[in-house]
Formats: sequence, C-alpha cells, structure tokens
Amino acid sequence: MVKPGRNPLFEIGAPLAPAAELLEWLAGQPPTTTYRLPVDLAVSVLGVTGAALGFAADRPSIKLDEGALGESLADQVAGLCGDDAATCALWLRGTWSAGVLRVVRVEGRVADDERATATHALIAR
Repeated sequence: MVKPGRNPLFEIGAPLAPAAELLEWLAGQPPTTTYRLPVDLAVSVLGVTGAALGFAADRPSIKLDEGALGESLADQVAGLCGDDAATCALWLRGTWSAGVLRVVRVEGRVADDERATATHALIAR
C-alpha cells in the first residue's frame, strides 16, 4: 500500500478488457494493492450514478466506495467536468476489494487524447 504523502511510481498491470478477465485478475491481487484506473462515471442531478473501468466496449461496471475522500466524488466531478455533465472520465487511485474500488484520490480528468491509450490497470510500486 502507498504511504500517505508519497507519489508512487506505477507499472502496467492487466488490460481493462475483456471485463471478465480483468475482474478475475483484480480479485486475485492483494487487497492492499493501490491502483490508478481510468473510470468513466455516469452523472445525474443525484450525483454519481454509475461507474465503468476504461472505455472499451467490453468494460466492467464497478461499484465505488468514496468514504476515504475528503470532498465527495460528486463535488469533484462538478469541479472537473461541470455541473451539467452527463459523464465524466477521471483517473482514480484506490484499492480493490470484494468487487469495489475504494477511492482514496481523484487525480484529474482523463483527457480526450488519453482515452485510446488508457487500456490497462496501473499498479503502484
């Protein structure tokens, strides 16, 4: 696990698609592993209503735990993507356990020109 205040180096992990293989790989990793993942969020007036890993056609929908964030994910989405955005692609850092990404940091937007190359989970080392 990454120590607070330290910016880790990331190495390439598993491909984000196909979804079934990615989820199997994530389930096999230690729960203390820290990831940097491109997450496409569905947004409504109710806040964040859904999330998927990556941008491929065969991408897994995931659940998020944002309890470790100081500012809600919905507020950060509004600040980064606008109040009226229907979707928002963000780089999220966190750990994976029991099918849930526990978000510990929002690193920023996934730029439009990054989408084609955001194809793998990144693992902190």
